[in-house]
Amino acid sequence: MPTGVGERPEPGTAPTSTTPTGSADTKPSDVEPVPIDLNRSELLERAGVDQALLTDLERHGLVVGHQVGDEVFYDGHAQRIVAIAASMGEHGLEARHLKRYRVAASAEAGVLEQVVMPMLKTRHPESRAAAVATLAELSTLGRELAAQLLAVELERLTDSQSQGR
Repeated sequence: MPTGVGERPEPGTAPTSTTPTGSADTKPSDVEPVPIDLNRSELLERAGVDQALLTDLERHGLVVGHQVGDEVFYDGHAQRIVAIAASMGEHGLEARHLKRYRVAASAEAGVLEQVVMPMLKTRHPESRAAAVATLAELSTLGRELAAQLLAVELERLTDSQSQGR
């Protein structure tokens, strides 16, 4: 059972995921594979949060680890999600509030899956490449659309508050 840096799963024995390399507008095509290599205590230390927050995020399905033997490992997505949740927590938002983001992401992924699934079913390398490119484009457009829709809603909120005075 892996317990430390020298005992972590070898590359290829644990699934890999992807994580953005920086800014919030990073496209899926700009992501790098990140091995699942942070155990619970490492994740807590790197994210600078306590056990209770991570447990709450897991309970609401916002963070999911990967079981390897007796230990759970987390990827770069988990580390970033925990850090973002902690920052949002400073404004009073709890994991139960953030669950809406997971639900929205799952729904959006489902829509995109419907678009690319026919390309993936053909099993041709060209079709797979087209599916990846389509996902990158649609996820970027989806983020832009969501940002614009949120901007409209927030503008309505701030306008209604300033007019109510």
